[in-house]
Amino acid sequence: MDIRVDGNSGADTHPVESAPTPPPPTQTDGPAASTGGAAETAGSAGGDNTVRAGYQRDGFDAGAAGSSRAPLSVNTFEAKSVSGPTPMKDGQGDEFYDGALVGADGKAYDPKTTSVDDVPAIEPRPGAAAPTGQTVVHVNGIWTTKQQAVDEAQAIADKTGNKVVVVYNATSGGGDVVQAITDTQLAQIVSNKATDTLTNVIYDKVKQDKPINVSGYSQGGIIVSNALRNVKNKLYQDDGGFLGNLFNDKGAKRDEKLGRISVETYGSAAGDFPDGPNYTHYINSADKVPVLFGLHGKWSADIGLSHPGKDAKIIEFSTPASDPLDFLTPHLIDKYLAQHVPNPLRNEK
Repeated sequence: MDIRVDGNSGADTHPVESAPTPPPPTQTDGPAASTGGAAETAGSAGGDNTVRAGYQRDGFDAGAAGSSRAPLSVNTFEAKSVSGPTPMKDGQGDEFYDGALVGADGKAYDPKTTSVDDVPAIEPRPGAAAPTGQTVVHVNGIWTTKQQAVDEAQAIADKTGNKVVVVYNATSGGGDVVQAITDTQLAQIVSNKATDTLTNVIYDKVKQDKPINVSGYSQGGIIVSNALRNVKNKLYQDDGGFLGNLFNDKGAKRDEKLGRISVETYGSAAGDFPDGPNYTHYINSADKVPVLFGLHGKWSADIGLSHPGKDAKIIEFSTPASDPLDFLTPHLIDKYLAQHVPNPLRNEK
């Protein structure tokens, strides 16, 4: 309510109800309701229905007399919050996160409810390698805490320029060695949560004819090998298995899907990889893990002692420790990343 004064001096004042003040001018996609600075009025009794220059009438003043539009509710413009995936509870033991997807800030996500695409990835830090825009799903090796797996992924991101999401292979102390052996010899009998997660992640991608980039370090190489074999078998079963391929082999189509997978391994403890994906294997000839348990070296594939995958690229180097009895140092991930060759991932589209 305001106080309006008559033009005659000394006249009594009387209260009158004023029309609601319209909101400030807003920018619209269409032309303004009035141009040239002139005001248009829709002279109707019972209320001010003035449309001012540059002002688009909205739902609030559409309720004035003479308008055919109903007033809009204030809640029409209520902001809606957008939330990301919900991480698992922090502060649990490492085995609690076995097979989980781990991303930025060390947050873990349940692979049963969260897509790998929704996990905030670990990205190259400023001053590191130029970002490639690509994401790699990485599996760590034995005796690695969740935080160490994150540190390992950060080192890979900084060196390669790729974003990284970890499929966490949890440590259980001395049991890791036993698990590595069973992963190699009894993979079809004894389950591994990290293998199960990676299998599903890769399978979901190739079923949609989408590319995926994978890496594995040490025991992580075994998990990658087993997951790829699982995916290849699942695709075979999807095509009808033995009977479905008896008279109409769909192998070429499966190979095309598997060809969308790019794989890098570092000091892998696996010596056999299924054909189809695009492989680059890094082997330190001074590292006992790949030499004794993995691909051994280029010579091994030549005589059929190991199988790195058809048309695999093997990058072999020698970085020994200063102490000949030091077997750990040659196996460190930084020794491998120091030899990393910039490799535009073959599945950019």
